[in-house]
Amino acid sequence: MLNRKHTARATAYTSVAKWLHWTMAALVAAMLLNGWSLDNYEGGALSAALSHHALGGFFVASLCGLRYLWRTSHPPPELPVTSSRPQVIAAKVIHTTFYILMFVVPVTGIMTAVAHDVPVVVLGVIDLQDTFSFFGHDNSDLKRFIHAQTMHTFAGLIISHIGAALVHQFWVKDGLLRRILWEKSNDS
Repeated sequence: MLNRKHTARATAYTSVAKWLHWTMAALVAAMLLNGWSLDNYEGGALSAALSHHALGGFFVASLCGLRYLWRTSHPPPELPVTSSRPQVIAAKVIHTTFYILMFVVPVTGIMTAVAHDVPVVVLGVIDLQDTFSFFGHDNSDLKRFIHAQTMHTFAGLIISHIGAALVHQFWVKDGLLRRILWEKSNDS
């Protein structure tokens, strides 16, 4: 007979899921701020900033892959019973779109970097410029436009996600936000 612990969904995300969520949130926030500040650079400083930005994008896409793999074997907790059917559907659509954009935004950024001959070297070993050269150097303005538009969509979705979490925390008060927060241990 299976233990209920193994058959019922958890009421909170796992520690690994929380770590991935907050690490990615911090990295994505840094990437957005860094991306929006790139217009302040010129020459060699711009090349270095673009290279670091593209490298950060590579790490976002990599963490997204890890997060997706973790989630396939560790499903998220159920939404509160107070959630309406449209809220459940919206949550699924938003989370699916998050995963898509956490991959698409970095890939379109790397495509843009390749088109502009921006060096992107991971851990001093893997040169993404060579690895992704099959994207080609043509249509660099189109690639940059697509990257910017997907990034703006992603930023808007992040704002919506934060807003919804705050509504659940302070208006609905259904405990939804606690599922992803680190809680103090009772041992201390």
